[in-house]
Amino acid sequence: MKIIKWILIAAIIIFLMIIAAGMYKFNYLANLEGYDVDGNKITIHHTWDEDKNSINDCESDGSCDHMIDYSKPRYMTLGRP
Repeated sequence: MKIIKWILIAAIIIFLMIIAAGMYKFNYLANLEGYDVDGNKITIHHTWDEDKNSINDCESDGSCDHMIDYSKPRYMTLGRP
């Protein structure tokens, strides 16, 4: 009976650690520059970042289009250099 108790306690501790790691990712990383709202690293091709601040230039002027793949070069996406 003691072994089952310790196994349950260990499982609860591991579960709480997983929850803490998820909270870290979604709360801390989401507030850092260069991470999206889900805590994932934003990867854009350097041609979309002319001012070299690691943020897509369209975010400054509000012209971002969710249909465009910003990980590819600008000239490939827009069809012009």
